[in-house]
Amino acid sequence: MGDFKGIRSNAYSTGRSLRTVDTEFWRSYNQPVVTREYNNVTHVDFSHSEPHDFAVATSSRVHVYDSHTLQLKHRLTKFKDTAYGPNFRRDGQLLVAGCGDSKVRLFNMETRTLLRIFTGHSAAVHRTAFTADGLSVVSCSDDRTSIIWDIATQQPVSTMTDHTDYIRSLVVSQTANHLIFTGCYDHKIRLYDTRKSPLHPILCIDHELPVEDMVLLGSGNVLASAGGSVVKLWDLTGGSRLLTTLQHHNKLVTSLSALSSRSRLASGSIDHQIQVYNASSWELVYTKRMHAPVLSMGFSDDDQRVFAAGLQGSLLSVAQRDPLKTQDFTSLQSGEFQTLNEDVKSQSGHVFVASDHVIPSRHKPTPIARCDRLLKKFHYGKSLRSALRVDYRSKRPEVAIALMRELWRRQTLRGALNGATTPWLISLLGFIRRHILSDGSSNNFQILSIILELVIDMYTEELKNSKAMQKEVNRIKKQLDNQLVYMERAQQTLGAIQLITSNYRASQLNSSYIQPHIPIEMSYIINDSIIDSSILTADSTSVGEIIQSDMNITLPSF
Repeated sequence: MGDFKGIRSNAYSTGRSLRTVDTEFWRSYNQPVVTREYNNVTHVDFSHSEPHDFAVATSSRVHVYDSHTLQLKHRLTKFKDTAYGPNFRRDGQLLVAGCGDSKVRLFNMETRTLLRIFTGHSAAVHRTAFTADGLSVVSCSDDRTSIIWDIATQQPVSTMTDHTDYIRSLVVSQTANHLIFTGCYDHKIRLYDTRKSPLHPILCIDHELPVEDMVLLGSGNVLASAGGSVVKLWDLTGGSRLLTTLQHHNKLVTSLSALSSRSRLASGSIDHQIQVYNASSWELVYTKRMHAPVLSMGFSDDDQRVFAAGLQGSLLSVAQRDPLKTQDFTSLQSGEFQTLNEDVKSQSGHVFVASDHVIPSRHKPTPIARCDRLLKKFHYGKSLRSALRVDYRSKRPEVAIALMRELWRRQTLRGALNGATTPWLISLLGFIRRHILSDGSSNNFQILSIILELVIDMYTEELKNSKAMQKEVNRIKKQLDNQLVYMERAQQTLGAIQLITSNYRASQLNSSYIQPHIPIEMSYIINDSIIDSSILTADSTSVGEIIQSDMNITLPSF
């Protein structure tokens, strides 16, 4: 005879994430080391060569940290104003940085000496970068110009003057040395080909918001741009076609970073969150909560061993991957687990090899809860009282609700409620009040409303004589009345929004082009529960509709 199977209960969400490759990757980082800098860290850049040190811009200096010890390694202080946008050359021997005094400075990282000062801008220089060949430097300034400098002659090679606002983002392609992307506060992203003369943009993309940061993904065919609270992905091989829009932040996105070896895109925002996306499906795979707004961030190239983020409040947060946790993560990622294909040594000293036949252990029945044992013996009343114990109903309310559904399916719910005492009925009414609308849908309401109707029908005399029971029933009645009011307001709001969106679609059809429809997702917070807009449509069943029509419950007033 098979083992008795207990009731199946759907546990409420506890906010815990499933064990995935991405969650294990972020858990492999040690506790971050947080240091206070002289001012906010506006930019973080990692060296592409060993030992992958990283530079941060803070106040009127650039600090270079050792990626292994996380200790301050160099201080570059040859700035007369705020330092901006440090960037390593690919060999790690040179570093270039902008400054608030409109000059661009080039440093030798071995000797920490100032090699060049490029003069030509008339406002603060916020972004700098090396070209792929390492022979030139590109700088972007608040004077609305971008300049390409020759390192050997210290003279400007080309000047890009097509911008109409501050230029705050810069990307130089490392696969095509002649391609330069600039992002501007005039909402435009411009692509320049340095082989053409005169130098004018060959492509102009409208981000529709001031562009804060950009990054090239993969082999350079996809460009990610951040502006406002959204991140947009552009297909450069398909005529700058918009691939998708990522809208998971609720405040300004300040920084983007590509996790090259993981095929992931990370975005940091002043909403304290770092969102990580799959670079192939563009799905959100992980959310990391920081203790302060994120201003800048970066990852080392050696399998993202080090992660650094500049936070508001002059804070620098740096975390390293734990080698032991990294091994567990690697095995999970590759799906490699120990099997009998490998030699396994038992406690008795016998070595099992792949040719051995292993006899599985005898099946042990899974222990079941006390309410399930009583249900197995057909003690329905005792089973229900066991599931509603004080210590059990507070920790596992879903078990009691699942048991009620099972008793209703067996048509023994009325018998299970027979012989109840007044104190137990009071606790039952309190349980109904707390969970009748707790899941934000009609799941709990259907069964708990049946229980409520049976209690009122079976214990009318006790209800008249007990003020505590009357108080609980009145509180349930008030709760349901408020729910009806909230649902009516939500339906009115949804109707107004649908009217606006329908008018918008009609106006777009009359225009010269058809803009792709972006679905509107809404949720309403009702009685500390989240009700999705999908249950408010006319074809679906809402809590309010069940209250009004399906169950047809009349609660007495006291």
